[in-house]
Amino acid sequence: MCDKRNINIRKERLLLLLKAQKIFALIPLIVINICIPITNLAIYVNNGVDELQSSVNRVLPLLIPFLSCWWVIFSLRLFCESKGSEILYVCSDKSKIPDLLLLFSIMLLDITLSIIPYFFVVENFGEIYVKLILVCVFYFGLSLSVTTFSKSITPTLLILIAYVLLNVLSPLNETIFPFYYSPEFPSNIGACEIPLALSGCLLVAITICVIRYRNSDV
Repeated sequence: MCDKRNINIRKERLLLLLKAQKIFALIPLIVINICIPITNLAIYVNNGVDELQSSVNRVLPLLIPFLSCWWVIFSLRLFCESKGSEILYVCSDKSKIPDLLLLFSIMLLDITLSIIPYFFVVENFGEIYVKLILVCVFYFGLSLSVTTFSKSITPTLLILIAYVLLNVLSPLNETIFPFYYSPEFPSNIGACEIPLALSGCLLVAITICVIRYRNSDV
């Protein structure tokens, strides 16, 4: 009975977080579930599998990781930028970290469901999928740490956009950490995506430790 009550409370908190984001909460859903599938379907119908493969390699690695942490970023805005808000307790029942992790997980689930058709059409898409998820973990850690330390989502968005542009504009023929993107995506998972995912986890751990230290002084 108590577990069911806790689940309902968690569900209500998540719904409130999404509702507070207003129209911004719909943007990743529209892009992931409508814009990308319709665009790729048109490419597949008009140009065939080869062009679809090229589109998947070029577009998904740029859009999916960025959109995967969209809800997290705009939830952090409520915690960090709202007047009178307290920043991310992690040692109490007011902890925001589990809510953010759950929002991130729900978005990853939505991403997974939206790209299931590619597994049957695009060659080696399973490898592409794994690498996308690993990069998403890095984006989550980067978003959490930058927003927490800057207490604003503006630097976070600027850094993420700059990171995307640096990946696109990188003159390297092969992806080398900390870059993961290339027109021939996927790249060597051990050289790029795994280190990125580990870096994301490290950023989350550092952020939690810093928050605990701050709270211990309060």
